[in-house]
Amino acid sequence: MEQAGRVVWRQCAAQWRVKRRCSAALLQPGAVTSKVSPVGGRSSPLAPLCSALTRAASLSRGFTTHRPLCTGGRPCWSCQSAVGSSELFCPSCSCIQPPSEGRDYFQLLHCERSFIIDVQDLQRKYRNLQRLLHPDYFSRKSQREREISEKQSSLVNKAYNTLLSPLSRGIYLVSFYSIFT
Repeated sequence: MEQAGRVVWRQCAAQWRVKRRCSAALLQPGAVTSKVSPVGGRSSPLAPLCSALTRAASLSRGFTTHRPLCTGGRPCWSCQSAVGSSELFCPSCSCIQPPSEGRDYFQLLHCERSFIIDVQDLQRKYRNLQRLLHPDYFSRKSQREREISEKQSSLVNKAYNTLLSPLSRGIYLVSFYSIFT
């Protein structure tokens, strides 16, 4: 039984590393593609088990993890295929996805949850996200995609403006940690 647990954790860790590399590549300067697929366009059948193991391990240590190792996913609104909770676009049909519940501003902009942040890095990530999500790029898409784009873009703007100012960043951090402690 212990051997099976190790295998699952290795697979989860490998999946997390791939997602992390793809997220980092997406936020590099000049990365404006919307078709990045962290796990090759497939949802891992081990995702629910990995999520449960991650939660159990973090609870036994007395803290919550900054990023889950594996995400359970949600169905795409357009094609119903599995989409990771942190993915902006469906890997199957490339449709923009609605904002996921529970993502904080630091996760949205791929920043460390800390008061001290690199403002230039934050600006670069903000610009790259807006290149992907701005409603002007969805003018020829369906009404639903335009609405989702507006929501996503608005959320990115709000996150950026909150994290850009040291005062609002501090207030956000205090409110974030007072909720989860």
